[in-house]
This record gives sequence, C-alpha cells and structure tokens, in this order.
Amino acid sequence: MRPEWLDGEGWQIESEPHVSIGVAEGDSTQQLFSDAVRLADGTIVIVDRGTNRVRWYDASGSYVRGAGRSGAGPGEFSDLGPGSICVLSDERLLVSDPIQARANVFASDGTFLEVIEAPPVGAAFPSIQGCYDDGALQLWHSEQGPDRIPDTIIGAEFVWTRFGVNGAAANELARIPVRTQYLLSDGAGGGSYHTIPFMVRPASAVGGERFYLTTGAHPEITVRRSDGTLEAVWRWAPERIRSGDVLARYETHMIDAQTRPDRRAQTARFFRVGLDAPEYIASTVRLLAADDGHLWAERYRLPWDTIRTWDVFTPEGVWLGLVSVPAAFDAYRIHDDAMLGRIADEDGVEQVASYALRR
Repeated sequence: MRPEWLDGEGWQIESEPHVSIGVAEGDSTQQLFSDAVRLADGTIVIVDRGTNRVRWYDASGSYVRGAGRSGAGPGEFSDLGPGSICVLSDERLLVSDPIQARANVFASDGTFLEVIEAPPVGAAFPSIQGCYDDGALQLWHSEQGPDRIPDTIIGAEFVWTRFGVNGAAANELARIPVRTQYLLSDGAGGGSYHTIPFMVRPASAVGGERFYLTTGAHPEITVRRSDGTLEAVWRWAPERIRSGDVLARYETHMIDAQTRPDRRAQTARFFRVGLDAPEYIASTVRLLAADDGHLWAERYRLPWDTIRTWDVFTPEGVWLGLVSVPAAFDAYRIHDDAMLGRIADEDGVEQVASYALRR
C-alpha cells in the first residue's frame, strides 16, 4: 500500500499551540500531566498525576474546577498514569486507577457518580485502557513468566479483554507474547532491565466499536469488532531503516545518555552481550483512534530524531500519509480540528497544549 497524499499534500499542525495549560513556575509536582480530553463544548479535562486530581478548564485554558485526591475512597486515586481517562457516549468521564484496579466515574461538570471495579482476569487485575461506544470497557494486563533468570531475555504475555457494560464477564480479544526486555545480572543477586535495541511493546486503541492492535514490529494493524470478530488487517509500505545501519550510533547514544556512572557501566555491559537486533527498526509505538474515525499510528523514533511522525489511515484502512509534530509533543487525543497533548520544554516543565490541525 502506498500513501494517498502526494508530496506537498496532507494535513499539518500549526507551529504554535492555540491553547496552553500550565505554568513555568511553581511546584513541579503540579505539572505531572498524564492524560487529557476535550469535551463537545470545548472544555478540556486534564489528569494530574502529581496530585491525583482531575482538573477542568474552559476552551480558552482557564481553570474551572477540580475533583479527586489521593486515597482509596470513592472519587480518590492511588495513581493516575498515562491513558487514564476516556469519555463515554453521554460525556461521563471514566478515570482509571490501575493500582486499585478500578475507575472513578464523573459527570462532565465534575460531579462524582460512581466507582467501577475492574474484574479479575484469572490471577490478574487488569488496567482499564478505553471505552467502547456502548459503554463496555477495554482491559489490559500482563502475565509474566514464572522465572526471571539473570542474563536472559524476560518473556511475558500481553492480554486484552472486553468487559461488558452490564457487568458481563470479560471476553479475551487478543494475547501476544512479548520478549523485549533483558535482565542483566549485577553479580550480587540483583540486576537491571534493558530494552533490546529497536524492539517495542504492542500498541492498541479503541475507537467506536473497534479494537485496533499492532505488535509494533511490522507495519501491520489488526482491526477487530468489540466482540472479537476479525474485521480487517491493514498493511502499508513505509520506507524502513535497517537496524545494522544505525546500531553503532544507537549504542553510543544510549551509553552517553546515562548520567550516573553505574547506569553507564550497566548499559555498556548490556551492549557487550551482543543480542541480535531485528532486521529493521520497529514500525509503530502507539495507536490513537481519532474522533472522526481515522486511526493514527505513531512511528518508532530514534533517540536523535527531532520530530515525531504519525501515519494516518481512513476508517476503511486507506493509508493517507504522514503528519509530523515536534518531538517534545506527546499527543493524547486527535480531534477533527486539533491535536491535544503534553509538551515539555528544555527544563522539563510540562504544559498541556492544543495545536490546530489544518486539513
């Protein structure tokens, strides 16, 4: 499959955000943003991991109200990590707390409504990763292998299940073995984990009544209905980079990036193990289902790349082409007129920013 857009065609984002939320001064724990959504009236709702609070802002970025706090009671959170929030069809907000294996549900105005417990799947308590249009939940968990032997590749299985809106038992949608981590022994009974060069974990997204999944290793996305029925497999043909062409530079970069002497030594030892890298660098690291039904797939980015690139697909699976964004911009949501996400400056100060999307 070749892209539909010709050179000079395609979508672009504006060079500067039209809405920015965050301050350059103050307590940095107030700016550990991990997710954000935009509601139909333009309200922006932000998940603040630093304070375990959910914050509401108007369309111009002015603060309106907040909800939640640290704790184990109704409306309270232990950890608000990436991908914590999703919007149900009636604009109720489901905010996931993976440590407590549950989600708090709020009305669009911030009123607390209820707690939804994530059901155990076998011995695991999965994280809530998204919501289908009918209110069903997309769950994910990892099943680790029984042994973690030093100086070996550590295996696991990633499992995705759907939990019915009426409390029906979760049904498994996909299961993928993952072998991307190496446990390097420290010689004293412990060790450090290292990602095998150019390998990534699988990525998934929920949009409407669809479940999208990619291993990330190849330019291929599996599309399933929410009941698990296979609908399509999308494949495309981007230009790919051979691992051998960049491995030496990658190794040097990863060692030099370590600021602690012990971590620098560990990283150098890891590369001396000589693990085989895949023939090509990974294809895709993340999927986002846009409001209008398009699917966006973020390409694997080498550490020295100065931009992020996203492959864009129509709801029918037609590959349109690429959209580039600044490397520091981590997109959370894609709307028909804007990309909403987090951006950090050179000092690590975070802001939630909305960039206009020109089609």
